Amino acid sequence: MKYVFAVLSRLSLTLALAFSLPAAFAANWQPQLDKFLAQQLQPAVAEFSWQLYSAEPVAKALEQCQQPLFAAPQQLHKVAGRISVQVHCAESVSPLTLHLQVDAWVDYYVADRRLTARQPITTQDLRLQRGNLARLPTDIITDAAALQGQQLKRNLAAGSAVRSSLLEPVEVITYQDQVKVVYRGPGFAIEQVGVALQAGAIGDTIRVRLQQRQIILAEVTGRGQVIMSH
Repeated sequence: MKYVFAVLSRLSLTLALAFSLPAAFAANWQPQLDKFLAQQLQPAVAEFSWQLYSAEPVAKALEQCQQPLFAAPQQLHKVAGRISVQVHCAESVSPLTLHLQVDAWVDYYVADRRLTARQPITTQDLRLQRGNLARLPTDIITDAAALQGQQLKRNLAAGSAVRSSLLEPVEVITYQDQVKVVYRGPGFAIEQVGVALQAGAIGDTIRVRLQQRQIILAEVTGRGQVIMSH
């Protein structure tokens, strides 16, 4: 048998009970479970609901649970979908296990039109769409900040979700680019010109050939600029 509860968003956490349960059963632990799930869900979640499965074996014990303490039996890698949660009661030595279906809705970015590989991506290329985390890839993008300085690894069809696994840093230096090489030490800085032997994004370490034909490793700090590694 299945007991179904609907939880309306972080704003209200109002509950609608789909099946009739004893008042004590409904009152004592639902708010604590709501709070626990809200803490586990990512901030981008706009609203969520949950269903409790196979409640009969634990219903009687939960009625007597005056100070329920909820915890994940192990590190939760995801909160949406089918999960198990333990509830500890002062009246019981062993924790009870609740089996839940959690549905959480978020606004995530999808391509507004067909996008091509190696194209720098901006919010102008995208639109927000609401979906259920339980049915979405785990690496969807919900924060525009995660798009800064990123480009697509491959083509992306219109309406497809933008995922972190599809993104890579925009290359600001390409092979054979002339670059400014900076070397800094205590109280001084030296600059010279070199040629990039590798492409790279900001933060990457690439090989650079100096005018004296010496090859060094340098960190990419901006478009056409590197700093010599110590």
